[in-house]
Amino acid sequence: MRSRVAPWWPRSLRQDIDADQTEQAVIFAAMNATGRAFSPVIRADVERVIDRLAWDAVRSQHVPDVAELARLTQRAEDSREEIAHPGDLSAAEQHESQAQSATLRSQLDQIHGSRS
Repeated sequence: MRSRVAPWWPRSLRQDIDADQTEQAVIFAAMNATGRAFSPVIRADVERVIDRLAWDAVRSQHVPDVAELARLTQRAEDSREEIAHPGDLSAAEQHESQAQSATLRSQLDQIHGSRS
């Protein structure tokens, strides 16, 4: 039975394992057939697989786009400006502005945290 793996999967890690065989027997036979060259090849190929899987995991994480980040930053600064000049706002508007600023700050902190 051919293992189902991605096309980029190294050949040394692709083994045909029939129903009447164990994985250990197949690998042991490959080791015996290849001799001392087996270990360095397997080690290098396992490292390639780990690197590829790690990069795939990194690339799949959500990274906000620059426009979203700029929009949130501008909204936070607008809210800060309103808070800095509270005389022009009613008490309810000041409270709303402070709450909005806190929410935006939290969103920005989450975005910056996800990028690092």
